[in-house]
Amino acid sequence: MATKKQRSTKRSSSLAERRQRGLVVFVVRILSWVAICVLVLALLAGIVVGLKSVFFTSNPHFVLQNIAVNATGRLRQKEVVALLRDGHVIPGESNIFNLDLQEIREQLELNVMIDQATVARRLPSTLLISVYERQPVACLRCRPQRLLDDEGCILPPRQGERLLPLPEITGVKGTRSLRVGRRITDDLVLASLRFIHLVATRPDGRFYDIETIQLDYSAPALIVFLRPRGTFRNGARVILPTQGITEAMDRLMVIINKRTRARQSTSFINATYEINVPVKK
Repeated sequence: MATKKQRSTKRSSSLAERRQRGLVVFVVRILSWVAICVLVLALLAGIVVGLKSVFFTSNPHFVLQNIAVNATGRLRQKEVVALLRDGHVIPGESNIFNLDLQEIREQLELNVMIDQATVARRLPSTLLISVYERQPVACLRCRPQRLLDDEGCILPPRQGERLLPLPEITGVKGTRSLRVGRRITDDLVLASLRFIHLVATRPDGRFYDIETIQLDYSAPALIVFLRPRGTFRNGARVILPTQGITEAMDRLMVIINKRTRARQSTSFINATYEINVPVKK
């Protein structure tokens, strides 16, 4: 009986060893195939990179020769090209397929005067650049005078350039700390810019010719002084809340339409009231 058990044990042990060897062989084969596949892929990648270098990134046919700039505002092509040179985008040296278009766009948009930029390639050797300049929509009454775009970005002064009369925002706190290129965070100034934007985009905006916006931090409110237009007298005042400006302008539109039809002049409206809005001739 002991002999039979020993034989059975030996057979089981031998079977286990064969299975183990078979598993090892299988794993070795799999690893070999994986290694071969990796080598093949690496070889193909090397071939692709080499072909790309030969036909594109190292091809003198695709060396940058021209930078075509379409700019709004006062930015000129030479100024945009100078910004690109700072980022090592140089005609006669750079290959257009080596240029990171997104990086170039982001670099251009770091300039305080550029709101948005688009960058594209035109084969074989031209880079197409479109830049959209930030436009001032208001100025702060302070020394030195500060120009603001509609997002509250502080723009550099425009020497020797005639601007259309811009609404002037007065009574701003902390003007000494304002720096060109930064965004203003004052809630009342941002509310003023919101009102200016609505005047420029709403149909009833034609009723307003804004001269000055005085900030009232105690209310808080915006005191808007107007030039004469339609029902409004010279120096007419409109008081607006800093929150809910759109709704306040809706109330104003109803009042202005009624007074315009009745040919009544207006010197004062307090639109911070939601009902029984105070109005003076």
